[in-house]
Amino acid sequence: MEAKYGAKVIATHAAAIGTMNMITTVFLHRGETHGAIEVGKPVREFARFGTWLLSGMKPREWVGVHRRHHEETDQAGDPHSPVQNGRFGVPKVFIGNGLYYYKKAAKDLSEDEIPEHLKPDKIDRILYDKGWLGQVALFGLFTALHKGNAKKGAISAGLHSLLVHDVMGLSGGGFVNAMLHRGEGNVISTLVNEPKPNEDGTFTINSSRAAAFATFGEGNHHNHHEHQGRLRFNESNILDIGGFVAEKLIQYGLASAGTGPRK
Repeated sequence: MEAKYGAKVIATHAAAIGTMNMITTVFLHRGETHGAIEVGKPVREFARFGTWLLSGMKPREWVGVHRRHHEETDQAGDPHSPVQNGRFGVPKVFIGNGLYYYKKAAKDLSEDEIPEHLKPDKIDRILYDKGWLGQVALFGLFTALHKGNAKKGAISAGLHSLLVHDVMGLSGGGFVNAMLHRGEGNVISTLVNEPKPNEDGTFTINSSRAAAFATFGEGNHHNHHEHQGRLRFNESNILDIGGFVAEKLIQYGLASAGTGPRK
C-alpha cells in the first residue's frame, strides 16, 4: 500500500512539472513571446490557470523578460546570462534562474515591454496577479494528496517550486539559460570559469539529445536563437515534443499558426 501511495505522489509531481513545462514551451515561449502559434481561448485559459497554480508567475512578466533576453543575448541587458555573471556564472544562473534572475528582471519591466494583449484584465486583477494565492492552492492540493499532512504538503510544494523555477521546470529554465549559454567550454571548466565564446562569438549551444527530449525541445537552444520565429526547434518529434504538441493543437483547431510577436 505504501509503495503504491508513494508512486501516486511521484506521478502527481511528474504530471505537475510536465504540465507546467508544456505550458511554458508552447504557450509562453513559442506563442506569447515569439508568436509562432496563436492558441485558442480554451487552451489560453487553461494555460493561464496552470501558470498561476503551478508557478505563481505572471505570463506578461515571463514574456517581457524573455524578449529582453533575446534582444540583449549575453550582453549587459540580458537578465539571466552566465556570461554577464563572470566566474561561476553558469552555476549562479542554474541555481537562481527563476527564483532570483527572472523575479529581479520582472520588477524592472517597463510598460513598453508588455504586449498589449497581455496587460492585466479583470481575472488577472482578481486572481492571476495574486501568484501567492496560486501557491497556497497548490499547497492545499499537495496536503490533500498527503492525506491532510500539512508538513508533507509543504515539503512537496517547496520541492515543486524549486523544480519548476530552476532545475527542471519552466522547460529546464535553469539548465537552458545556464548550461546552454556556456559556449565552447566543457561542462566542468564552465562550472568554475567564465563561459568561452564559440568561433562566431556567440555562446549558445544545443544540448544532448536526451536533454532536448527532457525539456520538450527547449534543449535545441542554439537552433532556437538562430531561428526565433519558428514553431519547431527540431524536426524530430522526439527531440521537440513541444513543437509536436503545438502542431497537433493547430491540426485539431485548438490553435492557429502565428504571425510573429504581438505588440
